[in-house]
Amino acid sequence: MTIMKNLFFYSFLYLVTIHVTASALQTYIVQLHPHGVTSSSFTSKAQWHLSFLEQAVPLDDDPSSRLLYSYHSAMEGFAAQLSETELQFLQKLPDVIAIRPDQLFQIHTTYSYKFLGLSPTSSGAWYKSGFGRGTIIGVLDTGVWPESPSFDDSGTPAVPKKWRGICQEGQEFNSSP
Repeated sequence: MTIMKNLFFYSFLYLVTIHVTASALQTYIVQLHPHGVTSSSFTSKAQWHLSFLEQAVPLDDDPSSRLLYSYHSAMEGFAAQLSETELQFLQKLPDVIAIRPDQLFQIHTTYSYKFLGLSPTSSGAWYKSGFGRGTIIGVLDTGVWPESPSFDDSGTPAVPKKWRGICQEGQEFNSSP
């Protein structure tokens, strides 16, 4: 009977330890410098991203199980499950720009056309434009300001001669009728 009690006790202790360890991990998005110092010495971006975890994660844990996703289109970086200690270690590395906790956002609407005040009737502009067919929305940035380097047009080529648009610098957008 003592053996059964000991077996139960150690099994319980093991499960509690696993639970505490798993609950201590949090998902983070790690943003890296796109042309990091060490990036060129790896055969792929994913291998480069994994190398950060190999430095931070303890030897008795598999770093590849912590890497959730590698980003390389809109930004350079990866998503990973990290402990507080691993987070602090990664923040000190030279190629790391920022580390943010992953957040779950609730959508505000599933009916975007209603939210935007668009009407699907045949007389509306939305109908006439083909309901946005062929439109691609890439990265939405709500933190835009005029001084942003994104708006710096120095070094860009001249506007093509066949372009028939107009430029309105310094004008504010007014959505009211």
